[in-house]
Amino acid sequence: MPRSTDFVPKYRRHKASGKAVVTIAGRDHYLGAWRSQASRHEYDRLVGEWLAKRRPTRSLTSASDLTVVELCAEPAAQEIRKAHRPLLPRRTRQKAHR
Repeated sequence: MPRSTDFVPKYRRHKASGKAVVTIAGRDHYLGAWRSQASRHEYDRLVGEWLAKRRPTRSLTSASDLTVVELCAEPAAQEIRKAHRPLLPRRTRQKAHR
């Protein structure tokens, strides 16, 4: 189930290093000493940038805007590419399997 659109990454302590950390888009950003004013400012800056640029703009209910054709397009394109691959000569195929 996707996260709600009002999700904000959490400011938390990295126990091993004692530093503040925030995870944005699967990447940890170390902010400095835990509970320091500098780390709070860095957290506010990073989350502010994320909210301005990276936050999903589509609501969760707008997934119904996709058509069946759009949903099936990529898997169908992969199947077409597989079907139209040139076949190797028999000797080449045998060498490749050894």
